[in-house]
Amino acid sequence: MQGNLQNYSAMHKAIHWVTALILLALLSVGYIMVSMEFSPLKLNVYMIHKSFGMTIFALVLIRIIWRFISPPPKPLETHAHWEKILSKFIHLMLYVGMIGMPLSGWLMSSAAEFPNSYFGLFEMPALSGKDEDLFRLTRSIHELTALILIGAVGLHFLGAAKHHIIDKDSTLRRMGGNITFLAIGGLLLAGASFFALNEIAE
Repeated sequence: MQGNLQNYSAMHKAIHWVTALILLALLSVGYIMVSMEFSPLKLNVYMIHKSFGMTIFALVLIRIIWRFISPPPKPLETHAHWEKILSKFIHLMLYVGMIGMPLSGWLMSSAAEFPNSYFGLFEMPALSGKDEDLFRLTRSIHELTALILIGAVGLHFLGAAKHHIIDKDSTLRRMGGNITFLAIGGLLLAGASFFALNEIAE
């Protein structure tokens, strides 16, 4: 089935915005929770963080499948060649992060034998036995993919802002976005970047 030549489908829009809001919140909370003192609250925050992480993973898989069912519209003809290339690279980085981050987190929990409950409803199966080396490796990958995502989300946000505010084309509107989403995204991105920079500095 061919996608709309001008706009993204309702499914594309729903997955995009739900994923974006969850992802930005996860990035922000992720850098807060590591500095929390050990307590039942911290364990609950970790459980919720992991659960939403697995939700992101499921949404990305659905999004990939949906792209085959309903192909997204082609880039606008007014987009420069370098913008199209950069857009493809940024989207690739977003997919690398959105798949690599939850998978590395899942593996990290398994290797440390930490419980991985999905919102308290059921336990995610362990992907490995206890393995200190694997735990350290996946923790590093998890941190790296977080930084990749922050960079990719930042560039994605700036690109959307350029098209919407400077170029005044329909790039953002055909994904159902507007200046409100830009404002929310900018604030959440600023918060995530602040905590990421603090983590790097430490």
